[in-house]
Amino acid sequence: MTGRILKENLNIRNKIYNLEKIMEESLETGELASGREGQITYKHLFTEKHEKHNVGLYAREMTAPKGALIIGFLHKEEHITFINKGRMKVLSESNGSEILEAPMSFVSPRGARRVIFCLEDCVMTCVYLSADPDADKEGLSDELEEDLTPFEESLLTDDYKQLGLSPPSEQRSQGVLEWLA
Repeated sequence: MTGRILKENLNIRNKIYNLEKIMEESLETGELASGREGQITYKHLFTEKHEKHNVGLYAREMTAPKGALIIGFLHKEEHITFINKGRMKVLSESNGSEILEAPMSFVSPRGARRVIFCLEDCVMTCVYLSADPDADKEGLSDELEEDLTPFEESLLTDDYKQLGLSPPSEQRSQGVLEWLA
């Protein structure tokens, strides 16, 4: 499945990468608290495998509090995203900087990666295909986990080259912290 193609924007890709590095450094020094302490939670929903189409659906619902700053993974395939609750400031290669407000939905392209800053308490749901819903359920957690399950690894990556995209520059770029203001 190829689907929609990401409109590459290396300037934004570099900003997202730089913000991720700043966050990692701040977590290491204790200046920033991790969402792994129960602030950001997930709900995993699966349909049964549909006989006619030979696939099921998987919905990953994320709940995040006001003030949460989230850097998502790269998505290997296009999928549908719903903003169910709240308002968020989003930075992505696809659409630049924008405010998204519930209720809304959109198709997220293959290769999409976003920075999300929750302006209010937010609920966001991504819907994917699942070739084997019973097996894909194994090991999924309602908490933010460091390691991905095999099923999550089939959907997400942090390697741009795996998707045939240029990786971000290792050099620090300007303007990433200004975006948060």
